[in-house]
Amino acid sequence: MDTGVSLARQSWSVRVFSRSSAATVRLGRALGKALRGGEVLALVGPLGSGKTTLARGVAAGLGIRQWVRSPSFTLVSRLEGRLPLYHIDLYRLEAPVRLEELGWDEADDGRAVALVEWAEKAVLAAPTRTVLVQLSYGRGGRTLQMVGAEALRHIRAAIGRYDGRSI
Repeated sequence: MDTGVSLARQSWSVRVFSRSSAATVRLGRALGKALRGGEVLALVGPLGSGKTTLARGVAAGLGIRQWVRSPSFTLVSRLEGRLPLYHIDLYRLEAPVRLEELGWDEADDGRAVALVEWAEKAVLAAPTRTVLVQLSYGRGGRTLQMVGAEALRHIRAAIGRYDGRSI
């Protein structure tokens, strides 16, 4: 998997086990509330691992009232809340794409947040602004491994109470 995010430069990591969709939404809500603008949430995981469920929680944490669904046919959806959220779904793409090719450079005003599903199909050029979220599922729930740079320690602090715990 080459997401364009260098894990060697990352400074923190959190692993959470989610027992339910509701718990994944709660975790996403905590992430959304912590966002300040300019962050990129890069979600990686197999079909059914909870990427869109986490996206719904992030949107709720940003105060977005619209229903969040995978924008698989449009690739990018803009949702309005406390901060603008660009929900990007790369499921249907074959070759890696730069977010700038999808218009992120024009949308990125420092306040907007990008949430990228299937981020392994993206070349992410800003590792210091990116939180990599690897989702997997197994018996009894889902595991979310989040890795981010020192500059995003506010996100680490917001999800700290979940660190190493089942929710």
